[in-house]
Amino acid sequence: YKTGAPGNPDTTNPVEVILDNNKITSLKFFTNAVNTVTQGVDFVANYYTSAIGKGRLGIIAAFNYNETKIVDNIAVPHILAENGYSENFFDRKEQSRITSARPKTKTILSLSYDISRFNFNLNNTYFGSVTWQHATDPAKDQTFSGKVVTDIVLTYKITKDLKVSGVVNNLFNIYPDVIDSKGDVVTDLGGRFKYPWEVNQFGFNGTIFQLNVNYTF
Repeated sequence: YKTGAPGNPDTTNPVEVILDNNKITSLKFFTNAVNTVTQGVDFVANYYTSAIGKGRLGIIAAFNYNETKIVDNIAVPHILAENGYSENFFDRKEQSRITSARPKTKTILSLSYDISRFNFNLNNTYFGSVTWQHATDPAKDQTFSGKVVTDIVLTYKITKDLKVSGVVNNLFNIYPDVIDSKGDVVTDLGGRFKYPWEVNQFGFNGTIFQLNVNYTF
């Protein structure tokens, strides 16, 4: 926010008077400021066959596309609007959290094979690109490219009620694109983040191994 000369805040702005009196340099809060419209399409296809070997093969293909847009004007509280805070009340970065921080496209190809007490499952998931917008400077925006993440699960049914599973998430150790801060320390919090943290594309933990035991009773 803007103030007057050091030690002499602009007392004509009631917002800055409150901020200065409480020694507040910045703040964040929830607001019901925007109306949005989301449109998209989902497609899912399943196919199962027992014609391969002694087991049963299943194939699932799924595709999702959706786009969210902000419609109408952003509802800036009157006292903030009249004192010059309209542009940074719900800025470009906050808008991008709604419109571009999540993949518009997600595609899944899943293969499963059941034979005797074993089940093998292979999932390939394509997470589409996402875009992070800088609060004030479009030149510092960054688009993180789409990636395919592969997971495998091998399950053995010991009894009707007990089964054990070995899981490998992100088999090929895929990571998001690295942040290009373009000189802005806020973008990567001064180097504390290597991978995008203000968008929701997919995780940045790399390959994860799990052993699960399930008992139904």
